[in-house]
Amino acid sequence: MILLVTRTMFLFITVSYFLINSQHAFSFTIPKVIYGTDNRMEVAKYDNSTFQEFARSTAGMIERENLILQDDGTYTIKAKTLGQAMNLCPQELFRDQLTAVNCSGFLVAPDILITAGHCVNAYDFCSSQKWIFDFVKGVTSLNKDSIYGCKEVLHKEQSAITKADYAIVRLDRPVLDRSPLEFRTEGTISQDEQVVLAGHPSGLPTKITDNAAVRSITGDVYFTVNIDSFAGNSGSPIFNKETGVVEGILVRGEQDYAYKPAESCVTVNVCKEDECRGEDVTNITFISSKILELLQPEGR
Repeated sequence: MILLVTRTMFLFITVSYFLINSQHAFSFTIPKVIYGTDNRMEVAKYDNSTFQEFARSTAGMIERENLILQDDGTYTIKAKTLGQAMNLCPQELFRDQLTAVNCSGFLVAPDILITAGHCVNAYDFCSSQKWIFDFVKGVTSLNKDSIYGCKEVLHKEQSAITKADYAIVRLDRPVLDRSPLEFRTEGTISQDEQVVLAGHPSGLPTKITDNAAVRSITGDVYFTVNIDSFAGNSGSPIFNKETGVVEGILVRGEQDYAYKPAESCVTVNVCKEDECRGEDVTNITFISSKILELLQPEGR
């Protein structure tokens, strides 16, 4: 027998973990899930160099206090493994990797990053959080050039009525060793078009996920896809697989995990490709005018 981990149960596990590891446990993403086969891949193993490069322009949001300065000037990442944090069953993928970040984000300008609105919920957000690049498989420490602070939150919306969910953050300095991502500025992606995701599922090192498509489009605010995603992916860019442009921001979805009483451990929740609620994505064109305004000289 398998019991689905409900949203309340999942949030209890997540809250408990971050309360233990942080004084600033404030931002909890909405659960997501696996559709069909688990398509999460390590960046280095993904067979498309263009999307590998795009993944370099994504970042993870981490508590400032979980970056520990060492004598050599590097910062050690303080985190449990995913298996420890979630009591994952032995067969689950990535259980021995660190779960270190709370949300994902991506560059649209050297110093401007997009994420989910529900990731930016604390009064002390900018002072308590850092954004890290280059957190990939095997990385347990970072140099200062991969770590950025938040200077200010430029725009944020999280609406229970419209379902809009996004935030635009200015970093404390420009990111100069990778390119901002190209994003759609008008129109919207079409139903059944193929999409790709890059980000931090369950707070893990960066993964790229594909073999997914648009299920439905709800007005101009959001659309729904059947991509494999988890808490921690909130704020991840959703790319058009054919064009490579960012189509939206991953914000919410189905339940992540299921509890197996017989084994006293947790397993990934799996849905058929055409079942469960799908994963919701804020349409990037819903906020593209705000981004473009910020990119103008007077907005900089």
